[in-house]
Amino acid sequence: LLCNEITINKQPVQYILLFEFVFFLVQQHRFHLICFCLSNEQFKFALLLHKHLSCGLAQLTNVGQFQHTTSMELQFLDLLSISATFSTIGMFLVGIPMCKSIIRKKSSEGVSPVPFAMCAVSCFFWLQYGILKHDRTIVLINLVGFILQVLYYMVLYSHSKQKSFIHLIMLAAILSCSALQYYLMKSTNHNTTLNNLGKMCLVLNVLNFASPLAVLKEVIKSKSCESLPLPLCAANLIVAAQWFLYGLLVSDPYIKIPNMIGIALAVFQLSLFFIFPKERAHHG
Repeated sequence: LLCNEITINKQPVQYILLFEFVFFLVQQHRFHLICFCLSNEQFKFALLLHKHLSCGLAQLTNVGQFQHTTSMELQFLDLLSISATFSTIGMFLVGIPMCKSIIRKKSSEGVSPVPFAMCAVSCFFWLQYGILKHDRTIVLINLVGFILQVLYYMVLYSHSKQKSFIHLIMLAAILSCSALQYYLMKSTNHNTTLNNLGKMCLVLNVLNFASPLAVLKEVIKSKSCESLPLPLCAANLIVAAQWFLYGLLVSDPYIKIPNMIGIALAVFQLSLFFIFPKERAHHG
């Protein structure tokens, strides 16, 4: 009942101890469902308060300045989450032209099912992470991403001649998602489960960022970036930078670390376009 009375605009310092008590309950693995009582804005506010409280209550001497700073951080966090949502969903939509081409040619020859399946598994894992953490931004993005990847996979499957290989990849993806769901059903410690799932998501995220490097050997051999998708590399940099900032603001290492690695990988991929420009292939 107390949580429902909390508002951001009414003297947030009065509720510092209440929020700290809520986080104490969460850290003690008790009543973690209390977070459902908070709205999305209140939960973000609680995260920011918890971050400030880690430095000690003694530092909160200027209440007005603290309230102004917190309000600005919340506004920036909201804008960043909206921007990251649109840019990430935009990146998920790059599969539409490929599917149109497959339908037009009535063949999926030359298109690997692995990236679609891997992205679907990654979205499913992040979706579960978002549900456990009560982060609506992560839930929304990965729900949309998962649905899109499944649709892309269905188009690929319906126009493929190598059904057995696609069945194998599909089976591996289903088993991975089923194993995760079983683990979540059997786990009893919320914090441990969240941390373990975060580590899994971290690995999957890094693998997705590194996927364009699969053609690195061909790029070095031909001294041309013809086979490296420039729009995807640029999109990876933009999306990774936005999610790194988001992870920084909500103090989530499982969002910060993979996207920091993603920024480094994207910069490396883009640097290859200066080292091996596409035009060299024509002059060779």
